[in-house]
Amino acid sequence: MYIDFLGASQAALTWEDQRLQDFIELLHWTATARARESIAGEVMPDGGYKLTVVPEVTTFSDNVVVSYRDDDQMLPGLWVDIVCQDCVRLLTQIAERALQLGVLIRGGLTYGRCYHSDSVVFGEGMVDAYGLESREAVNPRVVVSQKVIGRLKIDRPENLRTLIQDPSDGRWHLNYFIDLMRQGVSEGSVLPEAIDDWLARGRRTIAENIAALAGHDRQQAKWNWFAERFRHFTDIDARDPGN
Repeated sequence: MYIDFLGASQAALTWEDQRLQDFIELLHWTATARARESIAGEVMPDGGYKLTVVPEVTTFSDNVVVSYRDDDQMLPGLWVDIVCQDCVRLLTQIAERALQLGVLIRGGLTYGRCYHSDSVVFGEGMVDAYGLESREAVNPRVVVSQKVIGRLKIDRPENLRTLIQDPSDGRWHLNYFIDLMRQGVSEGSVLPEAIDDWLARGRRTIAENIAALAGHDRQQAKWNWFAERFRHFTDIDARDPGN
């Protein structure tokens, strides 16, 4: 998975020092909080099996690369499902922190050969994911390659929540929007005042960026697209915080 922070290049030239420092801290958090790939399993007391998945993560400039080694042989037919769910988990954390700074994310998720170790990233998977982000995503979404869709069990309920199909062009992308509010509200609190405060801050950030981009139609369109998804999915959460 390749992720780009939209507007970060301009931010590097125009933001004040404190805001830039906050963004750099976000990059540090992304690189270190999930910085080393690890796949481990353990048998649970009830006889079930718990799988822990931590991806390899590298940041450079305002870009992030996340990769998982192919373990489809260990869990035939389920491994890509697990990876997509973990990508959404990580994306939600990054996107919510980025929104607080007035930045959106865009990217691509694919399946392919890739060497990713000790900050070195090279291979088909990297090239394909970058192409999805730069040429196909357009809006602040993480487009999912048909190479991944073909391996997914789309009829599984968790995948219908993890992925969403854009009605404008039919492309599948990762649904990090659905959990933004629960990620942002402190300690998962469902207190009305905590939810209202987070929603107000998010709406204010969105409105300020849309206003600031007047006359820059392409950039403004990305924030308008995000605003529509933000309204839709936060309304779902506000009506049913336990969804």
